[in-house]
Amino acid sequence: MKNTNKYSKICATIIAVILAMVIGMTVVVNKVRDKAASLENQVYIAEECIGTLDVHRTELIANMADCIAPYSEEDATFMRLLASNCEYLESFGDINDIVNCIPALYPELAATKMFADIMTDWTDTNDRLDECRNDYNDTVQEYADYVSTKYVSMLLDASGYEVQTFECIEDTVDE
Repeated sequence: MKNTNKYSKICATIIAVILAMVIGMTVVVNKVRDKAASLENQVYIAEECIGTLDVHRTELIANMADCIAPYSEEDATFMRLLASNCEYLESFGDINDIVNCIPALYPELAATKMFADIMTDWTDTNDRLDECRNDYNDTVQEYADYVSTKYVSMLLDASGYEVQTFECIEDTVDE
């Protein structure tokens, strides 16, 4: 009877140790998954910030076109084309060069408060967009570094987490 009690205690201890190891591994795996998911979410948030600011830039270009229209319908049409066709806007090149030429081409327009406000908003938006792009790139790099770490990668694979692939983008707005 003494032996059975002793074996019972040993079995109970072994089961407790195994249970503690399983619980510990579950906690570790969940922490690793949570951090990867959090970093992934931060990438999506930064991506959304970039998209929102790109839309705002497009709206500002359309507003500039409206301001230019009384001076030159041809230039206003060109600006509307830029604003309405995002692929064209991106492939055209340095949009800031175009925008920065407007005050020189239309000094009377540049003197108006409305246009000055649009230009201030343009500069502020480009600065915020540059920050969002830098945040995006930093977060993408942090995510990639984290999920590619040997033990983290193994734990994520074992838990069934699907690692995402993100590409860094240019650090700066057209300058």
